[in-house]
Amino acid sequence: MRSTWTDERMDDLNERVSQGFAQLDSRIDQVHSRIDRVDSRIDAVETKIDRLDDKVERLGERLTERIDKIIHTLMVIGGALTAAFVAFTAALIGVILTRL
Repeated sequence: MRSTWTDERMDDLNERVSQGFAQLDSRIDQVHSRIDRVDSRIDAVETKIDRLDDKVERLGERLTERIDKIIHTLMVIGGALTAAFVAFTAALIGVILTRL
């Protein structure tokens, strides 16, 4: 037996298809809304990361300055100790030579 599509059956099918597409459109709108919320959250995280990056960069610059100052201080102290050692050695040699 072959089924026939009456106008009423076609109208029912058309209505069901329209309802299905309306539900699909609604769900797609919900997905778009969720994606927009996720995008705004990602933007907020990117802003925080940028701020952290700036803080880390400034901290790195400060540490570099401090390390440079420490190295300078060590070089000055090393130079002073070397000069003192040379002076002490010269004085010791002078004392030894005057006693001979």
